[in-house]
Amino acid sequence: MQATQTIENVTLSLPNTDIAMLRLLSKGMGWKLKIRRKSGLEKALEDEATGRVYEAENMEELLDQLEANSTTPPPCQYTVEEAVQRVIQATSDVDAGRDLMTHEDFEALVASW
Repeated sequence: MQATQTIENVTLSLPNTDIAMLRLLSKGMGWKLKIRRKSGLEKALEDEATGRVYEAENMEELLDQLEANSTTPPPCQYTVEEAVQRVIQATSDVDAGRDLMTHEDFEALVASW
């Protein structure tokens, strides 16, 4: 006589970084894995509930609002050639022992370009 298996549905909340490990574990154990993703409507409702909505008269006003709230740094003010020349100059200064700076200072300098 063969025993019947009881199937249990389980819901887990995991960080996105652990999903790959869960897939590997479920494959090794012979489990079926279904990952439910939020629909666009669910995401929109969350955005509205948290205040991530914009009201604008026209597209230009909307783009201005989005730009004002953006965390993206402004575009570089130098051409590619000028940036390369600045990196070459900074490298030669370091090689010659001039203008040594910390990594944080260098990142701030590059960000200012």
